[in-house]
Amino acid sequence: MYVQQSSEEIESEDVTQSSVLSARARNLYLRARDYGLRGLETKHRDFAVALRKDPKSAVRMMQASDVPLLYWTAVSWGAAISCQKTIPNWWPRNRKLRR
Repeated sequence: MYVQQSSEEIESEDVTQSSVLSARARNLYLRARDYGLRGLETKHRDFAVALRKDPKSAVRMMQASDVPLLYWTAVSWGAAISCQKTIPNWWPRNRKLRR
């Protein structure tokens, strides 16, 4: 969040540096998302593949103990998307994941 905030604060003064910081923030968020997905796969094998294929079915295999990691994985994924407001093709290709 800190990197993204810095990017937004300097956007009107230095667009180039703001873009660099925004890309860095996006990469940090994606790293966090990937850590979350890997964490979920320790208990639920191939969860990331199942999530992209059929999100509703993938989430049904989760248990109450998975909620914190699901939450932070989704937050980091959403934050990465929010850093790419100007690149619509970057959004998840799977329409089911957009919901």
